Amino acid sequence: MEENQPDLSVDSRRVRQVNELPYQILKELGWEWFAGEDDWRYLAPEMMAVTRQEINGYRKACDELYQMYLDAAEYVINNNLWNELNIPPNIIEQIKYTWSQDSHQHLIGRFDVAGGLDGLPIKLIEFNADTPTTLAETSYIQSEMLKINDIDENEQFNNVYVELVDYFKKLKILNPDKEPTLLVSTMGFDEDIINADVVYDAAEEAGFDVEYRDLEDVNFSPDEGIFVELKEERFMKFDFWFKLIPWEFIALEEPELMDILNEIVMDDLAIILNPAFSLLFQSKGMLKILWDMNPGHPLLLETSYKKPENPTNRYVEKVVYGREGENICIYDADGKVLDEREGDYFEFPVIYQDFGELPRDDSGNYYQPGIFYVDDACALSFRRRNSLIIDEDSKFVAHFSID
Repeated sequence: MEENQPDLSVDSRRVRQVNELPYQILKELGWEWFAGEDDWRYLAPEMMAVTRQEINGYRKACDELYQMYLDAAEYVINNNLWNELNIPPNIIEQIKYTWSQDSHQHLIGRFDVAGGLDGLPIKLIEFNADTPTTLAETSYIQSEMLKINDIDENEQFNNVYVELVDYFKKLKILNPDKEPTLLVSTMGFDEDIINADVVYDAAEEAGFDVEYRDLEDVNFSPDEGIFVELKEERFMKFDFWFKLIPWEFIALEEPELMDILNEIVMDDLAIILNPAFSLLFQSKGMLKILWDMNPGHPLLLETSYKKPENPTNRYVEKVVYGREGENICIYDADGKVLDEREGDYFEFPVIYQDFGELPRDDSGNYYQPGIFYVDDACALSFRRRNSLIIDEDSKFVAHFSID
């Protein structure tokens, strides 16, 4: 424990050893990836006990945070604060268009927060609003862990799959002129495909005709829309496209595709999920906007583009479009580096955010709660790491609820 830091240890009774999912179950689901490799296991052999009161705290906090994001996005658009969020110019018109149309609805995001257990205050760390991961393990894996440990399926805050099905049913009602055809795409990485599978299944259950293709196998036409080749010379058009591909990547690395997508969307040839305006939520520059609009709010951490001159607490430096814990540095109040990660996002601007206290156990593991949002807060899970930065080497920890 750091000198002069309070004891924030998770009650040892919370973290309980449980039966692990057999490899056969993961194989049947097609998710052998979750089994890990060699001596590293991604799925922790423990579960976190969370009280219903704490779950309600997470739910209420994230519902409030989402409304704050909506208000902040409206403020950014009305005041043309694109540079504040480092929004690429070639996506701005599509952001404004999708924001103004009821037919373009935000599908899914994940709030990463600090605290929430044993009296620690809930604080927003960031909102993964464009391409959130841990969806498969949150919706399916931790539900399966309840079953093999003889825990009632209702003893878990985990409604994300049901909410996704309801979302796609609503999407059909909001778009009566569109055919319920959905193309699901990623860049072909196993983890992304596994997450996309959940959206695929939910849309199919809601009555959509669904296909999957890697991005490189999709045809984009500015005049006709989005197509894939089902058989030789036989193409299918899709009125909806779910992409687990970051908007900022498309705008910055694939500008020709970005231009085509602008035409497709604004000519009403297809609806893309998540819509372009989700990039406003995704940018960590929004954390500064939120603080400017709600200074001192109990759910927020003070955030600035300027490095603190006379900090009294630990603080975090991170890039506006970083992912998986890359390009993050945590400092103590004296400016000493406590933890850091290099990465591929070093060219982006940085923000400085007060440090949010993460629950930790007696073994020195830190737990970061993640709460999925689909129309409302709908599922909880945890990632665990024996370091302050929760990066790609973190483990997944399921939960169950207690009185």
